[in-house]
Amino acid sequence: MDRLGGKILEINNLHKSFDQIKIVEDFSYMFRKGDKVGLVGRNGVGKSTFLEMLMEQLRPDQGRIVKGQTLKMAYLTQRGIELDEARRVIDIVKDVAEEVYGEEKHTISASRFLSMFGIPREIQYNYAQYLSGGEKRKLHLLMTLMEQPNFLMLDEPTNDLDIQTLQALEDFLEGYRGCLVVASHDRFFLERVAGHLFVFEGEGRIKDFYGTYTEYRKRALEQKKQIQKQMPKAVAPEKVARSDERVKLTWKEQKELESLPAEIEALEEQKRGLEEQLGSGENHHELLRKWSEELGNLIARIDEKTSRWMELEEKEVKS
Repeated sequence: MDRLGGKILEINNLHKSFDQIKIVEDFSYMFRKGDKVGLVGRNGVGKSTFLEMLMEQLRPDQGRIVKGQTLKMAYLTQRGIELDEARRVIDIVKDVAEEVYGEEKHTISASRFLSMFGIPREIQYNYAQYLSGGEKRKLHLLMTLMEQPNFLMLDEPTNDLDIQTLQALEDFLEGYRGCLVVASHDRFFLERVAGHLFVFEGEGRIKDFYGTYTEYRKRALEQKKQIQKQMPKAVAPEKVARSDERVKLTWKEQKELESLPAEIEALEEQKRGLEEQLGSGENHHELLRKWSEELGNLIARIDEKTSRWMELEEKEVKS
């Protein structure tokens, strides 16, 4: 990637609303070299809008975004890209770059780079019209990485990725020396690649939290308990009832929240076991097919339960 200068990107008093819905209110931040930021928050709270403003695809209502002269940005959107389906995959990719730089400035051909992320040569020489939806999503990701930006933004990059590509992406981002901003509901992925978080709390509030997502949730729950201890005990029953109806977890939801971490960890343990089996050298086709299907199902269940866990925790923090 191109070298980053001293001035990278500054956000000054940013405001953005749609009608009466506040997305960002008076947010400022100055990016530093090597910043790796995770964006977290419930769906619809404004993470994609924030990324679009950084890319100047959307204008803020107030405030300024000031970019350094050496800044080279690339953005993976959730919308995907339009491909010329009459062209071969490798030719489309080479329009972005014939080769990329690896460690110690060693060059890697476009074909080899695709192979490293699970797109083999037989797919590379296929026409784009034969790609599946997941393959198109993966290709969009790799073309974004091949732009070799020094400021990389990824919006839900783990969606539809197989385990090989996900691991390759995590390894790539861990060694990436530019600035990274990534929105994701995958807390395990975020904890590996992000150094701190922009937490979208709603009503335009964005909190900069230095730590992992797990640490943030723990801190938020501790603060909630402290506030509850300081609240006066004599509260009008009708006010409590109205508040409970709005945000409080039901008994069933509370039990579900308590059980989800152990369920997720058990599924993660099964996933690790299957990954070991797939990497054991066993090459019987039927076994490989069976294990791959089981792994895909496990990943889907982990994603579903993790999203539910985040949703319930957020509701509990607000109660």
